[in-house]
Amino acid sequence: MNNSIEVVFIEDREKVLKVSELSEFLYNLKVFYSVAFEKFGEKFDVEEHPERIVNIANDIAQRLKTGKYFHFLYRYRKDDFFRKNLGDKDVFIAKIYKESPLTIWFIGVSTILVAAFIISGGEIEISTVPPKIRIRMPSIAEGLEKIKDVFKK
Repeated sequence: MNNSIEVVFIEDREKVLKVSELSEFLYNLKVFYSVAFEKFGEKFDVEEHPERIVNIANDIAQRLKTGKYFHFLYRYRKDDFFRKNLGDKDVFIAKIYKESPLTIWFIGVSTILVAAFIISGGEIEISTVPPKIRIRMPSIAEGLEKIKDVFKK
């Protein structure tokens, strides 16, 4: 899992995880990922340079926030993007650790994954050892609210 991105979710006040919030967050993450992949593809091979991944991801996130890429995403279109098969470039969950806090290791196109988590309110930490990129997220509910806001623009 050397190329995976570790995402740590801040604990919700209720100290339990709503299945509906987690599944809706993952659904919207996949939709965002598929739209961003379709628009930008895999820009650069920067797996060995996490600081470049973050810079490119910030650029992608900014373009997607200010652009009109999501205005056409009605429910049926979101389902199309959710089901879109990107083969080995798709987003995958490599590992889940459900203790306090919830930690999920994702694999996919790093720049697009990081952009999705930036949009969702994540704070990026870069390390020289795996995982090279760790993202500290707000609660699932807050991350869900932020990623859904992008689709309303």
